[in-house]
Amino acid sequence: MYHTPQNCMAEWSFTASGNHADPFNEITLDILVTGPNGEEQRVPAFWAGGQTWRVRYASPTVGTYHWRSDCSDPSDTGLHGREGTLEVTPYEGKNPLLLRGPLRVSTTRRHLEHIDGTPFFWLADTWWMALCDRLS
Repeated sequence: MYHTPQNCMAEWSFTASGNHADPFNEITLDILVTGPNGEEQRVPAFWAGGQTWRVRYASPTVGTYHWRSDCSDPSDTGLHGREGTLEVTPYEGKNPLLLRGPLRVSTTRRHLEHIDGTPFFWLADTWWMALCDRLS
């Protein structure tokens, strides 16, 4: 069982049971995550080199999630048919971005907001002088 606070990423690894000549192009691995409400999401895993694959997942909803792996090579028992659970617990930190949840487009489609409806103000700055030839 894996544990993670809500809105925080959990990452876990899978090891292929056999060698694949070109794993990046030969193999696809998805993790099917079923949430506490019964809704299923397909989360793509990525090849991390060698025989290792990783998946990252974050949820704003507290509860127990069940997952199972779905590999394009069903004979690879290290990647296909694996199952487990993920326990998402309440976030207890002070980071306002993690307290309010992921971003989405507002219903007016004019700004971004957190999943709890709090408006998100994007404040950024660009150092334009760094783009000129006058600085060495």
